Amino acid sequence: MWFRYCAQARRPGKTPEFRLLKMKNFTQLKKNLKNDFSNLKSLKIALLGDSATQLLQQALRGTGYDYGFDLQIWEADFNQIERQVFDPTSELYDLQPDLVIIFHASHKLLGSYDKLVPEAQAGLAANRIQLVENMVDAIQRNLRAKIIYYNYTEIEDAVFGSYANQVESSFLFQQRKLNYELMLFAANQANFYIADLANIQNRVGKKDFFQSSIYINTEMVLSIDTLPEVASRTLDIIAALNGKFKKCLVLDLDNTLWGGIIGDDGIENIQLGSLGIGKAFSEFQYWIKIEKQGYHTRCLQQKYRVGCQRAFRETSRHVAETG
Repeated sequence: MWFRYCAQARRPGKTPEFRLLKMKNFTQLKKNLKNDFSNLKSLKIALLGDSATQLLQQALRGTGYDYGFDLQIWEADFNQIERQVFDPTSELYDLQPDLVIIFHASHKLLGSYDKLVPEAQAGLAANRIQLVENMVDAIQRNLRAKIIYYNYTEIEDAVFGSYANQVESSFLFQQRKLNYELMLFAANQANFYIADLANIQNRVGKKDFFQSSIYINTEMVLSIDTLPEVASRTLDIIAALNGKFKKCLVLDLDNTLWGGIIGDDGIENIQLGSLGIGKAFSEFQYWIKIEKQGYHTRCLQQKYRVGCQRAFRETSRHVAETG
């Protein structure tokens, strides 16, 4: 992804500095559309949405260029998801895409919820999951395409407040249940992948993710500033499906895996553990340990190898392991 933190070592004994590599904004992604895509891998994409997706289409294609793909994106007409999926003579099946992206917006889901009688509101999540299952079945009967499905960003409708967590018929309860059921479905369904929009909204904040004035006037539920984030999350999945993923994590040791310099400070004086700045290094190592499951850790520079292995072996506070 374009959006990531990088540790940058400073002078000995100083806390590592973290700098943010900035993601391209929507204007920069639009400039990508003028570039030459002819030497990039071409993929046919079908984009189906129940909200306006014109700018999302541009963001996806512009981001695809940076990932090395020429995304040939066909965009269905507004709010035609079910018609395209369940009609075997639709343009979707004429296209024969490599991948289908489906975007059911939370605001449209809320509109459906509000039209239900109270007795039926507790079945919103179950009904939507059934719809998703039926759509996946229809697509897989007619296409060999993989499916990316955007999950649901949370909307607080302010009806029950915090009590919504205890009321099964509340919209918040149903929405959270729906995202959970989507995860269970994806875990057992081949060629179905979730792009986590809910996570993006949690990170950037709803006020940056969604702008009501834009939605009212244009039917867009994604803000201009959010489009690059959503496109990048989608392209991460597309890249992985096409064999483009990272297999190697290269790290410095001193002032990156632990605070201090082992050669100067000694193992007993490095910063690592549950107190102070050592907590940051420990949590970073926990993350590395999760990321490297199935892989091996190696110290590449031979002159540091003994010290590195000794640090991992003798420091009782360490959380990383050598392979």
